[in-house]
Amino acid sequence: MKIKTILIAFVIMLSASFQAHAGKVLSPDEVKALVSGKTVHAKHEKKGFNFSVYFNADGSAVRKWKNDKMQDGKWFFKDNLHCINVGGGDKCGSIEDNGDGTYKRLKGGNSNKHFITWTKIVDGKDL
Repeated sequence: MKIKTILIAFVIMLSASFQAHAGKVLSPDEVKALVSGKTVHAKHEKKGFNFSVYFNADGSAVRKWKNDKMQDGKWFFKDNLHCINVGGGDKCGSIEDNGDGTYKRLKGGNSNKHFITWTKIVDGKDL
């Protein structure tokens, strides 16, 4: 009986710890550690298409999207927001941890403007 109680308590604590990260907006250092040298596979929530971006550690970026079109650009931080400029114009947003390995990109840092979901992050260039 004691073992069962201990296991239940452990599961509850683990679950609470996992959920504590959900909804957390990442700092620039956390975003950098998350994506630097990695490929983010994503979905544009409003327009419904999937795309991928490789975030090179040197600040350069490559996006593969509609019809396998490849675009070069850069990524950086401005006013604590993660920004990317690929195909023209800076697109900046905050990154929110969903707690399940996916992330929301919030336009302009506004939590009411979820427009992109990072569905998968993999090491290296996986375009």
